[in-house]
Amino acid sequence: MPYRIGLSPPRKLGPGDFKRRWIPAFAGMTVMLTIFLFFSSPAFAADLDSANIIENSPYEIGFLTGYGWAMDHHSVQPCIEHAVFMPSISILLTKKELGASFFRGLVQYQAEPVVGVITHPNGKVEAGLSFAGFKYNFTALHSRWSPYSTFGFGAIYEPIGHNVQGSDFNFIIQTGFGVQYFIDEKHAVNIQYRYRHISNAHIKDPNRSINSSFLLVGFSFF
Repeated sequence: MPYRIGLSPPRKLGPGDFKRRWIPAFAGMTVMLTIFLFFSSPAFAADLDSANIIENSPYEIGFLTGYGWAMDHHSVQPCIEHAVFMPSISILLTKKELGASFFRGLVQYQAEPVVGVITHPNGKVEAGLSFAGFKYNFTALHSRWSPYSTFGFGAIYEPIGHNVQGSDFNFIIQTGFGVQYFIDEKHAVNIQYRYRHISNAHIKDPNRSINSSFLLVGFSFF
């Protein structure tokens, strides 16, 4: 297509453009959601006790979705990005709160599949399962707000390219920190930061590993 004199051709968008556009958007939506939820009920939502809800719920079914960026900047592939969807089931392991002060909480076993797209560099599908996971719910607030942390170990099919990982089969170790807000006794919304490490444990070289940060939002049913 010809261009008129004095006009530059349209610039091809790169991975950096996505970050500049979507990170501020995600941050803005998170702030607005937080403000809305904080003021959405009387007495700043003190009428529901998330600790009691979790303690009396044998399981939790949830999902998270979001976007992640690799932090490694490998010379062979400096930019790796993922869009993911992660359903989960969490089963209560402790009937009573553990610990003391702010750190007291309830422990759940968590199994979490992941399906996603490697949006950069190749657009291929990734799929895996964190089958050895745990979720620790901080219950000291005894309100609609429930901070939590997660840890998981599993396996993943990650076709990033054999110049980065020598095999498509890899292991995952991940940890995260988030907040749940209980809309009522059966439903909660989630916001979470997730760190994920991918490695093939030197089954096949190279094993450069992929370390990614994810921003996630989701919903849970109790």
